Order: sequence, then C-alpha cells, then structure tokens
Amino acid sequence: MIKVTKNKHFIILQHSENEGERQNWYGLHKWNFFIEKNALWLQGRDLKKVNLTRKFKNISEMVQFTKEGEMITAVFFKI
Repeated sequence: MIKVTKNKHFIILQHSENEGERQNWYGLHKWNFFIEKNALWLQGRDLKKVNLTRKFKNISEMVQFTKEGEMITAVFFKI
C-alpha cells in the first residue's frame, strides 16, 4: 500500500489484533497485526515479527495508532 500511495497522502489500516493466530492462519487471515513497544508490528505463521513503524520510517511517518478492545487502527503519512 505504501508503494502505490502518493506522497503527502494517508494510509489507514484497521485490523483485529492477532486475527491470523485466532483464525488459525486460514483464508485471508495470514497475518497478525499488533501494537508492542510503542510501534505497529506484523507477524505471520511463517514470518518473524516485523516492526512496521521502523521498516517504513524513511518513506512514511506513523501519525497515530490506537487500540480499542481488539481493534487496532494505524495511520501512516507518506512522505
């Protein structure tokens, strides 16, 4: 999504936390998104944890991320 987003535009992600694990990695539920250490993280069944906030820091800014119950919302701004 970041690659196809124009500069100075926003990317908004909204996911259930750890949905991949909860759904046994089935169908569209291939990844876990979660907040840890003040950052947004991604993990898959066959993928080690990736800090998305750090991974994309040179091309985007994490504007906001929130967790309400099981829902995570993350807002990135493409530089």
